[in-house]
Amino acid sequence: LIRLAQRVQCPYTEVPMPCPNQTQPGPAFGMHIPKTGGRSMTRLVQQLSGQKLCDWAPLRGWKGRANDFGDTEHYYGLVRQHNDEMRAAPCWSTYEAGWDAVTQGFGAENPPLLFTMLRQPLSWVVSAVEHDRSAKPPRNEGLVDLYRRGCLTLGEKCYGVKGSKDYITGLYGALVPGGGTHWDYDGKSLEQSKSHLRASIFGITEYFQATECLWRFQLGQAISGEMCDCNGTASTARPTARSTGGTGGTGGGGTAVGHRGSTGGTGGGGTAVGHRGSTGGTGGG
Repeated sequence: LIRLAQRVQCPYTEVPMPCPNQTQPGPAFGMHIPKTGGRSMTRLVQQLSGQKLCDWAPLRGWKGRANDFGDTEHYYGLVRQHNDEMRAAPCWSTYEAGWDAVTQGFGAENPPLLFTMLRQPLSWVVSAVEHDRSAKPPRNEGLVDLYRRGCLTLGEKCYGVKGSKDYITGLYGALVPGGGTHWDYDGKSLEQSKSHLRASIFGITEYFQATECLWRFQLGQAISGEMCDCNGTASTARPTARSTGGTGGTGGGGTAVGHRGSTGGTGGGGTAVGHRGSTGGTGGG
């Protein structure tokens, strides 16, 4: 996947980011990281990939599809089973899975066009904690309880359910093999996740409209000035989203688009695009 992304590097951009085209397509894969707006991402993948949903793909909440989630090994097996037909006729699928879908499912011979969404880390932690608190049975007793028990520190796992990930690496663990189960805290896993992001088409939940604009740019599609003019009055897709370039998030990556003399934005491991004499922004990957 990384080699494929390098071959289809976007022209005229200062940061590594793939711009796949229809002459060298791969099957589109929406890597759904929990609590990052997976349903909204799915709609974008469906709309922008130019591919049909794979006939065999399970998809939660879609009529006529297996309501399957949580069994990543089953999904990897389905991908391996249908790799030949996906090479002949690329189609899209999505699953709540991590980077292992690339290595154990699609494999080196059939690298996907990988779409995924990230979220501001603190916002993600709060959302994940509240999600688990409302589970049946509850997996925690809320943020205050977790803080008192030391669960919000590096390397601690305080879920009440077998197989759960910790809250610190849960967001970015999906970007490394093993789903973060062997995450190291000396920076190696973080660097690996950044290198994988550079080979992906990724966006930021809090900047959803800017994400759609950037994905359209990467996929060579028309960009609406009304939608993508960050200095204009375009409406936002989410209450927390803003149409300005801004800061894409901390710790993992930012996505920002600048137009007409605007500043694209910054992101730690981020992606920024500037247009019409604008500043493209900065991103450490």
